[in-house]
Amino acid sequence: MTATEGPAVYAALGELAAECAREAGEELHAHFGRQIRTVRKGDNSVVTDLDAITERGIVRKVRSVYPDHTFIGEELTPEQMVGRYTWVVDPIDGTRNFAAAVPMWAVSVGVLHDGTPVAGAIHLPVTGELFTAVAGEGAWLDGERLSVATKTELSRAVAATDLLPGQLRSGGTGAAALSVVRSFLRTRMLGSVCCALAYVAAGRMDLYYRPHVHLWDVAAGVLLVREAGGAVLTLDGEEWRADAGSIVAANPALAALLAEEIGRWRDGGGA
Repeated sequence: MTATEGPAVYAALGELAAECAREAGEELHAHFGRQIRTVRKGDNSVVTDLDAITERGIVRKVRSVYPDHTFIGEELTPEQMVGRYTWVVDPIDGTRNFAAAVPMWAVSVGVLHDGTPVAGAIHLPVTGELFTAVAGEGAWLDGERLSVATKTELSRAVAATDLLPGQLRSGGTGAAALSVVRSFLRTRMLGSVCCALAYVAAGRMDLYYRPHVHLWDVAAGVLLVREAGGAVLTLDGEEWRADAGSIVAANPALAALLAEEIGRWRDGGGA
């Protein structure tokens, strides 16, 4: 282990990630509830001027400390992960909620070391909650260590997801993700992947799953769930990696059960 990696370095990255997320969230909160113009993007998601402004501000702040680090963000032109450290930024996760004055939205800042999340922060500005995690140091909320929920039966689980119509029409895993809804006690759609993953880490939701996600949606949340004792898989049951396109996050037993259930529905045996 070199001087550029390890607990002390990860802790410093975590402190900066938390600072960036908190400051950005506070600035955005000043605009919350006002009339905000949105623009529809090619994937049918929406963006505001504040998304890009916030993202650029986070990048400037990080580059002032770590000029050699690379960045991936929803509104940035993605850089290749050629650097050992890559910052993954979602300036407003839940933009539709934010623009409509619905309080479920977040700022997410994660840091990857050679493709693995090692530090992250998710700030929910409306509630003032700042969820943080550093590899090997646990997941935290306002000084309280977080733990995932302990339910081990899908039929007793309160699940969160964000299923979009366009992602479900092609059959296969997407259709299975819709069909498996009937396996849970309740299902919530919060409109923010980052909020949902933070809630899983805190034990407020039993699990989160989605057939299609981007890295900026989940980089910080993956670490939060792992450091809270959870498992993060793909819908195929494989360990989550930075290039994964789907996600299941829960305690290890529940995550494995959901991946198995998705597989049964996908293969036609779940009906």
